[in-house]
Amino acid sequence: MLEWLNLEGCHLSEVEFLENLSCPRLFSLYLSGNNFTNLPTLERLNDLKELEVSNCQQLQEIPKIPGKLRTLKANNCKSLTRIPSNICDVEDVELYSTRELVRNGFPVNDLFMPERFHCQPKSRVVLPGGEMPKWLLSNKEGYLSFMASKDLYEKILGVAICVAFQVEASLYKLSTSRPFELIGIVNCKGNIHTRHFKIFDLDNVWLEYMEPECLWTVDHFGPNDLTHFHISIRVRDYTYGNELLVKKCGFRLICKPLENDSEVLLQDNQLLDPALFYEVSDEGNPKVIN
Repeated sequence: MLEWLNLEGCHLSEVEFLENLSCPRLFSLYLSGNNFTNLPTLERLNDLKELEVSNCQQLQEIPKIPGKLRTLKANNCKSLTRIPSNICDVEDVELYSTRELVRNGFPVNDLFMPERFHCQPKSRVVLPGGEMPKWLLSNKEGYLSFMASKDLYEKILGVAICVAFQVEASLYKLSTSRPFELIGIVNCKGNIHTRHFKIFDLDNVWLEYMEPECLWTVDHFGPNDLTHFHISIRVRDYTYGNELLVKKCGFRLICKPLENDSEVLLQDNQLLDPALFYEVSDEGNPKVIN
């Protein structure tokens, strides 16, 4: 039974045949480098988990995607103007260098809201345009550091991390990527999560959601029931020089309802900005702490 189908670079001008394709066990579909303008709905591909349509220069719209899809790559699709409203349900999305999405008013603040993220354990999206979603709090230092009690930690559902990179113009013509690191530290014990940012001729933003147990390793809570948490972003420039720079970054702590503002403790001996907490109620509606 067919589990993957590779039609990359086949000069296909239409792929309407996919609408009636009966492959109930098809997991991966690769359509990159073709000439079609429309992608049909793939409702019959119930188990499809991976879809790639990168470098399809004429593609204008991606319709509603199958419910089990986990990876979508639509990089360098110069004509793409519309993406489906359920794209936030996909775990790993790449939209590098999709110029027309930006020019058409890409609704990043409507599609990628934190109350959608916390419904899945991890989520990673590369967005075009170089602007962070407005619900993230801009951070000039490139790190977040705070003290938390066990009770407060257990109410944190996840951390949203966003980075906008500035790329040296000399790299635009290269098909390459550069590494950077997301570092989670608890009481001086760190976890390093390496990521790779692809180089394209347009500013792009990396947005990732991580559950606490993926970002940090917490063995126990310290004296007085307080533990120090730290998140930082580091570009590994010791190999490549200053080809990739952090232009801006932002964080947000997605959490369960807090009983009162006193649960928000200290950041570097100062009151942690309560606005960093994006509170999600049991009904799924956000409540931002003032």
